[in-house]
Amino acid sequence: MAAASSLAPEATVERFRANLRVIAALAAGSPRAAALQIEQSPNSPHELLCFLRRQNLEFYFATQLSAPELRRVIPGEALRNLEDNLERKRARQQQLITELTNLQPIFDEASIDFILLKGPALGERFFGGLHNRAYGDLDILVRRSELSRTHRVLRDLGYWRRSRVFVNNAITTRFAHGYDYKRSDIPVDLHWSLGTHISYDISYDAIWTTRQPCAIGEVRCPTLSDEYMLLNLLLSFFEDLDRGAGRIRSVIDIHHAVHRLEPRLDWRGFFARRATESLGNICEVGLSLMLRLFQCRDAFPRLVQAMGEGRDRAPSDWSDLEALIEARPGRLRNKLWAARSYQCPRMTSLAWWSISLPIRLMVYRPRKRPGRLDRARTNRT
Repeated sequence: MAAASSLAPEATVERFRANLRVIAALAAGSPRAAALQIEQSPNSPHELLCFLRRQNLEFYFATQLSAPELRRVIPGEALRNLEDNLERKRARQQQLITELTNLQPIFDEASIDFILLKGPALGERFFGGLHNRAYGDLDILVRRSELSRTHRVLRDLGYWRRSRVFVNNAITTRFAHGYDYKRSDIPVDLHWSLGTHISYDISYDAIWTTRQPCAIGEVRCPTLSDEYMLLNLLLSFFEDLDRGAGRIRSVIDIHHAVHRLEPRLDWRGFFARRATESLGNICEVGLSLMLRLFQCRDAFPRLVQAMGEGRDRAPSDWSDLEALIEARPGRLRNKLWAARSYQCPRMTSLAWWSISLPIRLMVYRPRKRPGRLDRARTNRT
């Protein structure tokens, strides 16, 4: 965990909150306020940089460094490192955009519908540009019935499936939500669902009928509707928290999405539709945490009104919030906390988790190298 873990709990929590105030100011669009928070913080700039690294925020912070107030409070070497890292990652993103440009007509020719998830779609929709939000792979959603055909198309392009399949797709897809593919140094995550759990009842008919186009470089790609884009962010954040891997970068994603959607989204309808999908509690958790961590209730009055007091599901104690976000992967306390929000009996949720664990480990701990059969197929392409 953090280097500050040797501090008294109260000091650790205060340092966590001081770092959050910096990020919340940036999320609110005020680099000047963020710089002031850095100057007034009990943390050193080095401690802030460690927090950024732990919370996957280095890219986001670096995108704000055009502000002179912010540059002034970051040491010169750290400033150069952040900007060099940003330049490398943006070059990497351009490779992914080029690959997406190549993939789309191939999928179209094969009559395979797909939806681009997260990554460049999030950057374009909610962050003001393709390269303003960090991503290192392409996340693509296809219909479950198209998995085998999509696998063959990717294989013929030289991709190999890093994830292992438990018996067959029919079994594996009940317990996992995507396979990892790779060609050279280009990773593609092939999804058939936004998430899997025994309690979920996600309306994929609605997802496919409400998808909307988005300009990604030289192509227009189908992406999730605003409502399902937000749901995907909230669901991903919650599932990361469940396994002890929830990070503030996800809160930034949610904040930017809510900032764009708050004036026009039918929030009461949003919560009503999530209730029919057994995802109401999970959405309330993610939105409550965003409002609490960034102390931004005043910025989103329509959302706050729709939620009301009964939907505030964030821990009230800051030590609990810090422990939840700064958890180590696999932390049991996080899993027990998350089990309260799945809309099924807690024992049912834990039983599903234990039964599905071996299958999910096969899928989500991918092979580092292709097997002989994969290499033979790649060499032929």
